Amino acid sequence: MLTVLRRRDFALLWFAGVVSLTGDWMLGVALPVAVYALTGSALATGGVLVANRLSALALGSVAGLFVDRWDRRWARGSWGRPFGSTSTRRYGAARGRPAG
Repeated sequence: MLTVLRRRDFALLWFAGVVSLTGDWMLGVALPVAVYALTGSALATGGVLVANRLSALALGSVAGLFVDRWDRRWARGSWGRPFGSTSTRRYGAARGRPAG
């Protein structure tokens, strides 16, 4: 495991994933705490927890159903353009690769 983390690009990607997951879990803890602090209602707090989990379950299942049926190259290309094309092009240009 440690030999893989010696590769700079992979280590940066791995670290970014850890930071992202940490933020997701912190939100999952902080949001119900904030709701309970503001409302004092266990019912509202439970509603926040249920809404968080059900939305991930429902949307994740539906998205997985569609993405599995699509051409992978099209799915990656269509999602990559709005979310990461600029940074990807900048990264490629900085590494001496043609943008595009």
